[in-house]
Amino acid sequence: MQGIPQAQNNLGFLYQQGQGVPQDLIQSTDWFRKAADLGYAQAQRNLGRAYRDGQGVTQDRGQAVLWLQKAAAQGDEQALADLNQLKPPAKGARKASSTAKPAQAPKKKAQASKKAATLSSVKPVGTTPH
Repeated sequence: MQGIPQAQNNLGFLYQQGQGVPQDLIQSTDWFRKAADLGYAQAQRNLGRAYRDGQGVTQDRGQAVLWLQKAAAQGDEQALADLNQLKPPAKGARKASSTAKPAQAPKKKAQASKKAATLSSVKPVGTTPH
């Protein structure tokens, strides 16, 4: 059965929150799944979170990652943030701040090194060689 994924996702949210209908997490997850199966990124994120938290489904980290990756692949930044929180930290690595974007950290370091190299080769203005 075809449907309108945004409406299906909205129904899932209403059941999840109990707004206008009795709260029903199983019904909520069913609606999220219908929209997610049609490729709706927000529903894929919502379904991934349901699996992550065990809301309306049995908690399943693998399914959570699968659905969050599908949403992130479509540019859903919240799904990407959720994925980053699910990933265990690398051994010996310090935990990054919640506002840092791991993919940007190496770029910023490279830019800082380049800037430092450029500044070290600049001669002060107003001085004459001896």
